[in-house]
Amino acid sequence: MNHAALDKLLQKAGKAFERSAPNEALEHLFRALKLAPGNALILMRIGIALHLLQRTFDAEQYYLKAIRNSRTLGEAHNNLGKLYLETDKNSEAAEAFRQAAALLPHSPLPASALATALQRMNRIHDAEEICRVAISKFPGFAEPHHTLASLLLIQGRYREGWQEYEWRWETNRPPFTKRRFSMAAWHGEEIPGKRLLVHAEQGLGDTIQFSRFIPLVASASRAHLTIECHPSLHPVITTVHSGLKLASMVPSDSPFDYQVSLVSLAGILGITKQNVPSSDKYLHVPLTFSESWQALFDNDNVRLKVGVCWSGNKYPDPGRSCPDEIIRELFTCEHVTFYPLRPGTSLQPGMSNTRNLTSRIQGFDDTAGLIEQMDLVISIDTSVAHLAGALGKPTWVMLPYAPDWRWGLDGDTTPWYNSMRLFRQQKQSDWHGLVCQVKESLTEFAKSNDFQSG
Repeated sequence: MNHAALDKLLQKAGKAFERSAPNEALEHLFRALKLAPGNALILMRIGIALHLLQRTFDAEQYYLKAIRNSRTLGEAHNNLGKLYLETDKNSEAAEAFRQAAALLPHSPLPASALATALQRMNRIHDAEEICRVAISKFPGFAEPHHTLASLLLIQGRYREGWQEYEWRWETNRPPFTKRRFSMAAWHGEEIPGKRLLVHAEQGLGDTIQFSRFIPLVASASRAHLTIECHPSLHPVITTVHSGLKLASMVPSDSPFDYQVSLVSLAGILGITKQNVPSSDKYLHVPLTFSESWQALFDNDNVRLKVGVCWSGNKYPDPGRSCPDEIIRELFTCEHVTFYPLRPGTSLQPGMSNTRNLTSRIQGFDDTAGLIEQMDLVISIDTSVAHLAGALGKPTWVMLPYAPDWRWGLDGDTTPWYNSMRLFRQQKQSDWHGLVCQVKESLTEFAKSNDFQSG
């Protein structure tokens, strides 16, 4: 073996990884593999490059080859676990992370990832135990704290959960990259006449859900409020409280006196399951959008109007969306006209009971206007569900087997939205069973509301 040539190729591959050039790294690694066939480290790095290129099947094969050639290579087990987690193979991910944790006892990464895999399997108490052990060994490592926060919140243990949730900033990864402001942080005190910036974080649904706290902040602080959030939300968020100013992206040195994250408000205000505020309608459709959408539905009262959203972003949870071929079963329900609510989605051509108006949707103000015209909204766990709930519209949410923390572990109601009904998968990835359950309930809903013609 030419060790000098091998070292040179591995150095080139390493520099390519540093430049975020996995294709180039792959070329050097394949040449290196010819010089050292079966080398587990090279096989693992090929897997990493393929993983970065989203060639998941090929990446899995190379991780497995690396493990077969060196079963004590903990990093390969850990990388394989990451791949399985990203592709919703949660039990396989858990086993890979268990192996990695045993082989890498001085690393906090595998145990923390194992807790995430167990959470995805709805093994909440097992995941909590793993998190607490990891925290005892690595108290300053943010990931198990952040995972523990979700586990506490899903159990309704909000007070401790909000405290742990502040560790999200220490993970230092999107969407939890901490904003650096020159102004002081607000902690709930009165600051009469001062300028307070409340800045949104994470997804659009989080902004909608946590915007309910704005009136409480206005009362507690007695400050002049500016809400920073995505521009598409401005028209509806401004309806949560009078006198708000809206902004899109505020520089860190802007002339505010105080700042606070929108999501951190829950902990600051001492929110528990028993005192969640504004669970009735707290957002409203801007008048011009309400009128323009109403005009499209004049005299359209014969069939039940149901808005549907069945797909969303696959990150961070690839299991939240319902496959197109399964949701079609819902659209066979009689006496209903279905309206997709997410631009870019389409229904089966030729279906007489569907009407697609999403080409008219330019932002959340239009989505809100369309939702207002519906008799019912059926959605997966996405921003559309939050918007419908915040507007007070009857809303059914189809949840995966392991739901997000905000929906709790069981039951068909939520303290966050009074008009919302939750439908839960009874086993992993069972969208067919869930859709059949929703269809049955929708048939009864149509009967009880006397939509039996048309």
